[in-house]
Amino acid sequence: MKKFLIRSLLFLFTVVGIYSIFIIRFVYLSNKVSFEIEPDKNILVLGDSQGQFCISDTITGNTYNLCRFGEGYLPNYLKLKKVLNSPNQIDTLLLIFTPLKTDKNADKTDFSPETVKHTLGKYYPFFTKEEIKLFPIPYILQGVLRSVTYTDISFRSFGSSGMLYGNHIDTVIKKQAKKDNTNETVYGNKVELDYLDKIINLCNHHRIQVILFSPPIYQAEKFYDMDNFYEIYHQRYSNIPLCDMTEIAFPDSCMADINHLNIHGTRRISHEIKNLGLQNFISKYPPAQ
Repeated sequence: MKKFLIRSLLFLFTVVGIYSIFIIRFVYLSNKVSFEIEPDKNILVLGDSQGQFCISDTITGNTYNLCRFGEGYLPNYLKLKKVLNSPNQIDTLLLIFTPLKTDKNADKTDFSPETVKHTLGKYYPFFTKEEIKLFPIPYILQGVLRSVTYTDISFRSFGSSGMLYGNHIDTVIKKQAKKDNTNETVYGNKVELDYLDKIINLCNHHRIQVILFSPPIYQAEKFYDMDNFYEIYHQRYSNIPLCDMTEIAFPDSCMADINHLNIHGTRRISHEIKNLGLQNFISKYPPAQ
């Protein structure tokens, strides 16, 4: 029995030791990643997958798209701090601001089980005490343990522009129709909006212009609470320019699904920004009153 306990403890210590080595390695390499932006890029794009598949920085030229799927404003704030502490020529932040960001479940991007899978394990090396306090200990532990599986710790792994193919609107609508939301957890939007405020304040401190951008959405009034979206914008952020394409009648052929543009939509918007210039592009799509 004594030998069994000793062997069990040795095995446990070995496993813990191996995991600890990988975790220390991940934290070390994460903090070694350079967030330096090329000198010819003066516009930073931050947000989730709606921004990732909306603006192609290879087309626009002077933008750097650091959006990543499933990310809320919390990880975007952490990335922005890393960028601003690195060499850059950024003078404008184009920040994705959509009805999903003001929804009653907006904080789901920060606190749902998917967070541990896609976000928390990626960003905990950048957490301060303030972020650590937000998450339950089991979430932190899951995120830390999950980080040992990450093999790509490059700058581009924290976000980049991309393109989607095809049109899957009908499939997405059918899936939504089958959802049973009777027992749905309401996450709220406090953390999302708090970190949006932090992003704005950080940009103000560094004298960076913030522009909110809401890309096209398929039948926005049908799938989202647009009254709430505009109420929050006009009450809290009306002093910040909003480029509002939310309710633009964008062709279905340019949509990958109800939330995302496909390659045709990405190219269309990216070329429009390049040809008009960002300021003219913003003026073309003012927020609804």
